Amino acid sequence: MNEWTLRGLDGSNPLHALASFGALLLTDDLAPGARMRWLRDDGFWRPQIRTTLDAAAWCAGLATRVHGASVTGSTDKGAQADVRRLKAERKKAGDAFKTAQKSATESAKGQGLGKVEARKWIDGELAPLEANIRDLDLRLAGAELALSNALGFGPAHLGDMIEVAPEVFRRHGRRSLDPALGVRSTRRQLAGLASDACVRGGSIIPTPFSFSNGSSAQYLLKDFRAAAKLVTADTVRATLSEGVVAGAKVTSLNWDPADQRNYALRWKNPERDKASTDFVTNALAYLGLGMVTAIPRARGLDAVAFVDHGFEWPLWDGWLGVDVSRALLAGRPSRNASSTRAARGIVAVYRSDVSNPTGNRKFFALAREI
Repeated sequence: MNEWTLRGLDGSNPLHALASFGALLLTDDLAPGARMRWLRDDGFWRPQIRTTLDAAAWCAGLATRVHGASVTGSTDKGAQADVRRLKAERKKAGDAFKTAQKSATESAKGQGLGKVEARKWIDGELAPLEANIRDLDLRLAGAELALSNALGFGPAHLGDMIEVAPEVFRRHGRRSLDPALGVRSTRRQLAGLASDACVRGGSIIPTPFSFSNGSSAQYLLKDFRAAAKLVTADTVRATLSEGVVAGAKVTSLNWDPADQRNYALRWKNPERDKASTDFVTNALAYLGLGMVTAIPRARGLDAVAFVDHGFEWPLWDGWLGVDVSRALLAGRPSRNASSTRAARGIVAVYRSDVSNPTGNRKFFALAREI
């Protein structure tokens, strides 16, 4: 067995924690039985990976997996535009329906209609709008399915955003079960994106870890693919093992607290300057969502390790595989007594709250130990 200390990652950083989980998932795909633990090194918590792979094979394998998730089939240039147009029409139709519903209810009351008569009258008023919404849902689902079929069936091939019709997501899930078409981590990664049991406005609700759902022209899947395309074996080795960040002018996923660059005590607005993004760490972090499975709840969609509008994750000192690591993440260790944590080998627990200072873009704030 070989052991690699990832000195480019800091366990107290939410982006780096997710990237560590992504590295473990992909390493286990390449050579089943991979393990990870956390080591205190120069004041930082560094992840260590244990695997049968040698250094060259490990770096090349990670790069191949990450880059492969970015590769898409050829699509008609108007396919993505059609999806966006239909989404906008569907949203507009949904808003119009809510307004008409309120107006019709008030009108029925004003006419003094009985309960049954009022319901029939309201249903009649809303019927054309409901028919239009059903038609838009069918057209949108068809456009999304055509787009995803053309893009491929990987963990980032739904389009530009996670929000697609439930049947499109189910189709991806079914395809990921075919051993001839995918790898084990693809199934886990899809489970980290959404659940077809949680739908809003005809589309699945994305994981709460998704901060790029169209606002400020940011799109989670599109931004991941742009970062992942740049990943090579050399940049993996430099970024993870040597701590030499490979940067590029691509959009980050907003998971690094350093991504939040507000206009404060500066002579110009830093938001207008596109920063250099650590594309290796961002790409691995996206794939690390496979460790924080989406969870349907009565109030909507939740996710493993996402607690009260924040990300909470443990660090451990024993060599743990993928399944046990996922169990620790799901166990909400911040609620455990210190003796329970120690018994489970947990050496630290960190929390990063979601910050949205401008109301337009979400970020993870600086983490604190809890």
